Amino acid sequence: MMKRLIALALALCVLWGDLPCASPRARAAGATVYVVSNTLSVYKSASESSKRLGTMSYGESMTRVSASGEWTKVQNGAGATGYCRSDGLSNSDPNNINISARITAANTPVYKKPSTDADVWMKLKKDSTYTAVAMTRDNAWVRLKNGKYYGYVQAKRLSISSGATPAPEASPAPSGGLSGKVYVVQTALPVYAKASSSSKSMGSAYYGQSLTCAAVSGSWAMVRNSAGATGYCKAAGLSASDPNTLSQTVYIKTADAPVHKKPSASAAVWAKLKKGSSYTAVAVTPDGAWYRLKSGSYYAYIQSKYVSAEAEPEEEAPFEIRTVYVTAAVLPVYAAASASAKGMGNMYLGQSLELIGAADGWAKVRNSAGAIGYCASAGLTDRNPNALNRPCYAKDKSVKLYAKPKSGASVVRTVAQNASLMVVCVSSDERWARVDLGGGSYAYVPVTELSEKKVDDGSQIEEISPVTVYVLPTLLTVYASPSASAKSLGAMCFGETMTCTGKSGEWARVVNSQGTVGYCAAGSVSAENPNGYSAKLYAQADGAKVYRKPQTSAAVLATLAINAEVTGVAVSEDRKWYRVKSGSSFGYAPAAYFATSKIQEEESDAIVKVVTLAKKYLGVPYVYTGQSPDGFDCSGFVYYVFKNATGVSLKRTAYSQGYDERYKKISSKADLKVGDLLFFNTVTNDDDACDHVGIYLGGGQFIHASSGGGKVIISSLGSGSNSYYYRTYSWARRIL
Repeated sequence: MMKRLIALALALCVLWGDLPCASPRARAAGATVYVVSNTLSVYKSASESSKRLGTMSYGESMTRVSASGEWTKVQNGAGATGYCRSDGLSNSDPNNINISARITAANTPVYKKPSTDADVWMKLKKDSTYTAVAMTRDNAWVRLKNGKYYGYVQAKRLSISSGATPAPEASPAPSGGLSGKVYVVQTALPVYAKASSSSKSMGSAYYGQSLTCAAVSGSWAMVRNSAGATGYCKAAGLSASDPNTLSQTVYIKTADAPVHKKPSASAAVWAKLKKGSSYTAVAVTPDGAWYRLKSGSYYAYIQSKYVSAEAEPEEEAPFEIRTVYVTAAVLPVYAAASASAKGMGNMYLGQSLELIGAADGWAKVRNSAGAIGYCASAGLTDRNPNALNRPCYAKDKSVKLYAKPKSGASVVRTVAQNASLMVVCVSSDERWARVDLGGGSYAYVPVTELSEKKVDDGSQIEEISPVTVYVLPTLLTVYASPSASAKSLGAMCFGETMTCTGKSGEWARVVNSQGTVGYCAAGSVSAENPNGYSAKLYAQADGAKVYRKPQTSAAVLATLAINAEVTGVAVSEDRKWYRVKSGSSFGYAPAAYFATSKIQEEESDAIVKVVTLAKKYLGVPYVYTGQSPDGFDCSGFVYYVFKNATGVSLKRTAYSQGYDERYKKISSKADLKVGDLLFFNTVTNDDDACDHVGIYLGGGQFIHASSGGGKVIISSLGSGSNSYYYRTYSWARRIL
């Protein structure tokens, strides 16, 4: 029992050195975790023999749903879940270099993943510079950032400026036998941001911990810990020989013997050990004052005066009572360890409790008034979260601060736009922030009501010579004043024109054709005319409509028969709408119902039935092997639609459907027609090119059951190598 308690306690201790992050308490549900393997496979279940859903790359982040043993259940940004090995994850963000990297070779490839077998996204020019945010543990790959996009480049093709782990050929020659994995051989070894003891301290590494030595210059060594953070320490405090060779069983000879995070009596005590309990000592500090203990995959330090080489009778130790804090916005408390038990009220983000017991996902807690109850352990943390201290500003003209993190709670005060607020912590779901009002008082505000910089209120409008501008977004709201909380004057549609008469940072002052003055986002209009598409489009179904605005709730300008022709002059940013012209009038046509080619009349009825039935199931959940309206996988969806719309029985898997020679193969995207089955090579490490399937709707759109989207959705084929589906398209089959 005591060994399990110390393992839980030591899990809190994520040292600068080599403690693993995937410890029980570090595995809080909802926490952000980062990939620290070059590539990390994600599986359908917690087994490498289950279906592999894909791979994540070094530095990418996911949300931890739960963890058990060697496996962690994770969720990506699209909401899809899977399982991966826990040792490939870290709580610490490895994307912490943030320095300039220069390309040293012409046509240097940037890969989607840190592997030369991965897809090449682009090729970079020699001497161009980008921001390096991380380097893989083997020093072979650098993760680059350009705007909001990331890619991977081999380190040997880069020259990295001072302050980051250099590429192998740029490293100073290691000396004294220090290269690769090294060990700390002094009790505490300070680590600095630069090779100078006067530079910023990054903490210390401690006796027996392992680091990666990237370079040695003079008396200094450049090192990196297991979380990917880099720093500098004295080379004399390192050794290539592992000092963790003692492997001696020691016994605790006093009650409540303290185990420390660091080999220092003033360091934090993470657990107190039971007299007579035994642990494995792997090393002793040079002065003999401290033992380094190992329990499972965790390490900590205990003074040698508290241990003995001989066993003593075991005594039961009481549970360690300690202070914990609420990380959930609202944490219900019950009279018993069950969500069906009587409710005792709620605790809120940032508030503290005493933890007096824990079992099976439940925490037994006591509040400041002495009342005892039970709550979910996942909503608590041992570390005080009220230390964020991030200055923010009220985004809108009137922002309410609540007594509780609930929109129906009482309002403590209302602040004006750009009022300064100090955020001390944010809820685990990132929806609520706790703000310090001073004098020990706190309030809560939705995160969406905050901005990290002051809002441009348009007070500094600069007059400009009137210029014709065009709307870029599908719909652009125009306001009566330069504020998103101002009265809306209506929306302009993509391709429409206005006259811009003034600008101020984020806002543009515009005038429409009726002379009405308003304000819109400056980045949403352009002097460049987007109405240059000029393509003949054909209705793909009887009753296809043309609307006054690009939304199906807008007024209908025309209802067309199948194969009726219109002229497209522009395409929306999301490629879901065309701007069409008839004479001097304009309207908007849904891309899903129009294409650049006609539908064959003899096939039109069946195709219309397929498209109509397919769209009926938009939003139905993705379920692996599903083939009913309760849930579909990709091939189950097209199987069900064709069977019930036309009576055609397709084969059951994407592979068998894609290689079914009964149906005509369509290789060129230019030859696609509505109703064709599209096949994609989304898994590149197998022998087939048909891993995913959808139904073509025309206009570059297709409908499919998406595992990434978690439901039946409409997606765009896009164009060029930057479009995932354009790049992975294999071929199509014409069923009708």
